[in-house]
Amino acid sequence: MSGFVLRFRISKSLLFALFAGLLVAIPSQIALAPSAQASILGTGNNTSTYGGGTGGSTGSSGACPTNSVVVGVAMNSVNGFAIFCRTLQPDGTLPAGAHTTSNTTKVNVYGGSSNSAFCPEGTAATILRIQAAGYPYGAGLSCQTPPRFLDTAILSPTINGSGTWVNVSCPVGRVVTGAWAVSGAHLDRIGAICAPFMFLTVSYNANGGTGTVPTTQTQASIGGSIQIAAQGQVARNGFRFGGWNTLASGLGTNYAPGASLTPSANTTLFAQWLSRVTYDTNTATSGTVPQDTQMIGTTAVTSLATNSGNLQRTGYTFGGWNTRADGTGTNFPVPTPATITETPYMHFMASNFNDATNTWENNGNSARNIPGTPVTASDGNIRGNPVLVTNVSGTNGSNKTFPAVQGGTGDGIVLGNEQLNSFTFCHVARYAGGNRGRIFAGVASGSNWLSGFWQGNAGVAHHQGWITSSGGWNDTNWRVQCSTGSTTSGNSSHRVNGVDRTSSRTNINPLPANISINLQASRTTPAETSDWAVAEFYIFDSVLSEQKILHLEAMLNHKYGLTGFTASNLDTFDYASTGDITLYAQWNSTITYDINGGSGTVAAPTVLRGVGASTTLATQGSMSRTGYT
Repeated sequence: MSGFVLRFRISKSLLFALFAGLLVAIPSQIALAPSAQASILGTGNNTSTYGGGTGGSTGSSGACPTNSVVVGVAMNSVNGFAIFCRTLQPDGTLPAGAHTTSNTTKVNVYGGSSNSAFCPEGTAATILRIQAAGYPYGAGLSCQTPPRFLDTAILSPTINGSGTWVNVSCPVGRVVTGAWAVSGAHLDRIGAICAPFMFLTVSYNANGGTGTVPTTQTQASIGGSIQIAAQGQVARNGFRFGGWNTLASGLGTNYAPGASLTPSANTTLFAQWLSRVTYDTNTATSGTVPQDTQMIGTTAVTSLATNSGNLQRTGYTFGGWNTRADGTGTNFPVPTPATITETPYMHFMASNFNDATNTWENNGNSARNIPGTPVTASDGNIRGNPVLVTNVSGTNGSNKTFPAVQGGTGDGIVLGNEQLNSFTFCHVARYAGGNRGRIFAGVASGSNWLSGFWQGNAGVAHHQGWITSSGGWNDTNWRVQCSTGSTTSGNSSHRVNGVDRTSSRTNINPLPANISINLQASRTTPAETSDWAVAEFYIFDSVLSEQKILHLEAMLNHKYGLTGFTASNLDTFDYASTGDITLYAQWNSTITYDINGGSGTVAAPTVLRGVGASTTLATQGSMSRTGYT
């Protein structure tokens, strides 16, 4: 717009011919910010249509406060324009009572204005009406009842100027939440800002099934609930329908048909498919099969049952579960004897650490909880202020997200255990910074006992004497490590990520009383301190068998997703369901070879998988005997 004087040098008839009722797009060089609504209303967008002329270069806009809508306008010809906004109720309707200047919020869009017009009670603007004769001279509104706008539109009173009335309409189902303007010396044109009501939807996904899914459902009112659909025609061979789940894996929140859901966002629910594993003794001569394993979804997260009933068959060894009775199918290993039956003397998980009080709850005997009492030279459990942190998947040698207790060189914890003359101590921990001394160590003066960490080396153990080499890994990766020992020779060992690193099994030192985290030889002035993090640890008051330690390691590896872990092939934690299935006890037999007076190297044993299995016998290899063939 070139100026007020120039405007009136052009005849009104020519202005009318050029601009009356003109609806065109906003020039691209003029940027107007849309409004941002939340909760009841979605994001507001500028209309591409307007009422007025095409001049001017200065953009301005005004948006209603959050969850408010336009219920009135004010105008002073080409000198000013404003909107009146009123806050919606939680259900998307407007409060009772006529709209007035006292119960609305006035938002100036351009200049100043005094003359006003309002929608009828209970209605809001869906169309901004502009009276234009080349420039906007008058205004009014077309109003309907939110949030559905199912009634016939009603026109508000108008602020009359001159020219033709132009409808600046919101898309169907949207409401006016603001206005934009372009001006030069005076107001040139006016458009609307429109936002949708957030009627949320629930849609359905067959999630690998067949058949037609239920129709998408939409809230009948803002904030309203939706009744979950029935199974309908959706089915899946080999599976049973278990409801609708927020995750495709079936591990989210599950909703039964007919249940009520109040969505907080547009939601997709996935058919939850249930299946079971049934176990077969496969002609075992003793023992019982475990209970069926119930499976949810098809993600590889199912742990198959162990040989908890101690199935046996004379002349054979149990080799896990197989998809075929003859052992020629897919084999899934599980341990036997089944699991650890010993009760842990101590078992601490980071999830049980109270970050506010520094107390740490033992997962078992509460008498062995770690109190949050500050240390003194001879008492107390907490030095400094260890904190609860979260390890993010893909960091520190782990592909899982989990909590951990973490501290620096000034932080430490006394575990408070008794001296144990026989023990198994397994932990998941790491160096957490550049200071890398000891982590698990004895607190008593003169103690030289450690498990797992020493002078920048992870994977070492010294029970008053080395039971591994003194060299390990100098990094910040999580590892599962297990130390054993007793006052009887032959029981000392140390394993790291599934690998035995023991160099001496004759150590006869017990587990010292008051093992600590980062408090080597002193509660108050420890030596060889570290930046440390601990996710979990177990202490048993016995030396577990190697198979049980393998099982415990496998469980911890499964829980924490450790990279570099050497699997024992002892457990199946990640079975992926393909539907209902029967798994058969796999019976293995072994052919052992004897050189029978000959010389050379005897062949390794041949393992036959399955009853009645056939195999190729070992070759002669280097075996020979003088005078014989």
